[in-house]
Amino acid sequence: QNGDFSILGIPPGEYRLFAWQDLPEDAWKDADFWNAMKDKGVCLKLEEGDQKSIELPLISPTETAALLARLDIQ
Repeated sequence: QNGDFSILGIPPGEYRLFAWQDLPEDAWKDADFWNAMKDKGVCLKLEEGDQKSIELPLISPTETAALLARLDIQ
C-alpha cells in the first residue's frame, strides 16, 4: 500500500532498479523499451551481507505511455 518492498536472497552484484505505476506485462521483453528506459533506473551495487534501503523515483505514467505508444507496445 505504501510502496515499501523487501527483497531477500539477492546475490552480490550490480543492479538497476525501476519503479512504474503500471506497465504492460510484455514491455520488459522489448529491447527498444530497455534502451529508452535504462537511464531512468537507479544503480545499486550489493556486496555479500549488504542490507540497503533506497528510494526509487516513480517513472512518470505519462512518459511511459508515450514511449509504449511510440514503440507500439500495448
